Amino acid sequence: MSIRSKLLLAIISTLVIIGSITAFVFYQQNNQMLSGHVNTDTKKIINYTFQLVNFYLGRVENDLTNLAKDPIIIEALQTKDPQKLIQASEKLTIVNRTIDSLENIGLHEVVGSKCVAITADDLGLSTVGRDWSDRDYCQGIIKTKTPYLSSAFISAVSKRPSLGLAIPVQNNKKEMIGYVMGVIDLNELRGYLWDLQEDSAVDLLDRYGTLFFTTKEKIETLDNAPNLAESEVVKIQNRLAENKKEGYFQDGEDFIGYKFNDSITVIFKQPITNLLAFTRTLNLTLVIALLLVIFLTMIVIVFFVGKITKRISLLSKVSERIASGKFDINLDKKDLAATDETGVLARTFNEMTIKLNDFYKHLEEKVKQRTQEVEEKNRKLEAAEIELKKALELSEHTNKIMVGRELQMKNLKQEIIELKKKSEKDNSN
Repeated sequence: MSIRSKLLLAIISTLVIIGSITAFVFYQQNNQMLSGHVNTDTKKIINYTFQLVNFYLGRVENDLTNLAKDPIIIEALQTKDPQKLIQASEKLTIVNRTIDSLENIGLHEVVGSKCVAITADDLGLSTVGRDWSDRDYCQGIIKTKTPYLSSAFISAVSKRPSLGLAIPVQNNKKEMIGYVMGVIDLNELRGYLWDLQEDSAVDLLDRYGTLFFTTKEKIETLDNAPNLAESEVVKIQNRLAENKKEGYFQDGEDFIGYKFNDSITVIFKQPITNLLAFTRTLNLTLVIALLLVIFLTMIVIVFFVGKITKRISLLSKVSERIASGKFDINLDKKDLAATDETGVLARTFNEMTIKLNDFYKHLEEKVKQRTQEVEEKNRKLEAAEIELKKALELSEHTNKIMVGRELQMKNLKQEIIELKKKSEKDNSN
């Protein structure tokens, strides 16, 4: 693998690792920011919805309070005079027609622990004379003697789930002698909350945790109402039992926030899929941006790595040429003029090849000179060897002559001795 491939592989691996870590960090931060954003937005929506519901109920309470202070209502309740009761009924009918938030209005008398309707508007006349002691608003207003919002019940007039708001009627001694009962129109309330609906939903629970209203669909019976949102209702009821009057949690595919004010619980829920879609969009944007940055970075890196490795490859070829004993290299002026390490290396190689070239030329001259000297010495040695050989041959020849003469002298001496002995022998004879 070439140095360019290794360098690119190392850089790309580093970019992938850094990119993955960066993406993970941003993903976690996005989730945290989204979670905080969702909590903040849900809290704002819950508070806004809570204010709308309280505004709606407050307007109803204000209208009923004014009605409870009306002299006609007070006199009818005190005297039970039929004519006064008719006038009170007409008064209730007029008020009911001018207030869209009420289904019907009735005037109830409190007798001990019992609550009996003594008159009503024209829609609720059939309920006059009925004992309403089984409704919690009867016992609630008897106990508190203050405005009391009932739990959910099925309206005797509309036959739909409703809430009742009871406002005490007092005599001149500030004693409660009965109450004005208004049945709240939840369809009118739905219009107040319609803008909050979209993909989300607003649910309302009464003081006992019964779901009686949702913006998603109309509730016809209270018995089946909890089944529409059973799991979150149970969770909220458990939280309310722990005196947690406000909170946020996830249930299945919904993110839920709620708030309770001792008489009604406002619930706002939105699908997690919406939040996940936002998260996916945000993370997809992050990934695309990160990939784009990595891609552009790789292009820049490939360009610069190519320039660097090109010089290194050239210097590698130069070193191979030098190793083979060829010093006639020509480096590009741009490579020699570069200010980075490759430029320094190129200039060093250039200077080294020049010095090596000069050194080898000088060395060749010296070798040639030494060769000539050695050849001259060899010639002289050969001549001396020839002379020596001749001298040796001459010496050998001389030695042979000398040895021959010595032998001749020895033989002559031996002959002389023998001649002397023979001569002496002859003389003696």
